[in-house]
Amino acid sequence: MCLNEMHPNVVNINPAARTDNRGSADSRGRLVAGSFQGHSGHIDGKPSDARFKRPTGVAVDDMGNVYVADTANLAIRKIGESGVTTIAGGKSNIPGYRDGPSEDAKFSTDFDVVYVKKMCSLLVIDRGNAALRKIALPQEDCTYPDSTLLSSDIILVIGAVVAGYLFSVLQHGFGSSSSEKIEAPEDEQQGNGSIGKPPLVVESLKEEPGAGWPSFGTLVADLLKLAFEGVGNLLLAVPQTLRRGKKKTDLTPGKDRLVMPEG
Repeated sequence: MCLNEMHPNVVNINPAARTDNRGSADSRGRLVAGSFQGHSGHIDGKPSDARFKRPTGVAVDDMGNVYVADTANLAIRKIGESGVTTIAGGKSNIPGYRDGPSEDAKFSTDFDVVYVKKMCSLLVIDRGNAALRKIALPQEDCTYPDSTLLSSDIILVIGAVVAGYLFSVLQHGFGSSSSEKIEAPEDEQQGNGSIGKPPLVVESLKEEPGAGWPSFGTLVADLLKLAFEGVGNLLLAVPQTLRRGKKKTDLTPGKDRLVMPEG
């Protein structure tokens, strides 16, 4: 991610792309927001229609939203799913120092932005005012979306249980063949009896009823129960995901506003 002050825009360059002496299409900068023709101004909306004026710094939150320090417009801009919006400043073209809600805030002509995850905030390094200022962000922009249980996860769990059951059956079958009762020969018992000692009997330990691995029917019932629980979790997770997506897409450039606490 880089800025171009001569042609006010935000450009994304992939550093992992392979390059050679001739260059490649993957290494070219891609327009994120603004104009390649050098058109400046203060316009919100679609990324390709948005206009900046001397952007000098960027920050990115956990959800991939980009915050731009638009210094000549005395504003902090946000590039998100709903497009480009002004979240602080920009109401007045006169530099100053004022905290408060959204457009009422004022900045100097020399400031930068830094995203701090632990604070869920955007710190504004206002060099012209010799101040460090803070903008609280929505909690949803500071955390990754909740991981949902996928059908592939259910299949993996069921496969692991079945494999473990088959392995235990094979192991139990081989073990039972060697766990037979072993008794001493009669001639040895008679010899031992002559000495006056009771005959020794080696006997395998008997398994208690109900111990060991469950029957195949019990296993099938458990697997069906696990599958129903997984499907239920998926059905519960889908409405939450839809509500989260709808909440983001409903944002409009004119309503995406944050508040700077008055200090």
